[in-house]
Parts: sequence; structure tokens; C-alpha cells
Amino acid sequence: MEFLYLCGIPENTGSEFMGYAEFFEYYSNLLLPFVCAGSIPHLKTKLKNIFFCFGRQTRTVRPQTLILAHRPALR
Repeated sequence: MEFLYLCGIPENTGSEFMGYAEFFEYYSNLLLPFVCAGSIPHLKTKLKNIFFCFGRQTRTVRPQTLILAHRPALR
């Protein structure tokens, strides 16, 4: 950007880009280990199996059968 400013481009032209660039400058370093871990095929399938097991629980709603014992009447 400094080169463009030296060539005569106004400084407010790249202000939006610079905001995004400063944001991703710091947070891309935090995401890098996860990207590297995702690129390892063996680890990727192992993590998928772990996380999909938690999401596969299906809840079934069905009628509940109650068995009532018939007691003889008192005399």
C-alpha cells in the first residue's frame, strides 16, 4: 500500500482493505494449526468419527405402554 501512496493514490482509497488486512494479520495465525490438522487425512477421518457420533443421536417419540395390574375388589 505504501508504494501506491507514493505513486499518488489517495490514502483513503485503501482504508477498507487495510482494516481487513489488519484483522486477518492476527487471526490467521490462530487458525493456522486447525488448517494444518485438517489437512492430515488420518487425523481428519478420526475427528469426523468423534464429532459425528455426538450429532447422530436421534430422539424418538412414541407412545409409552403402561401395564396396569388388575386387583380383585375388596369384600
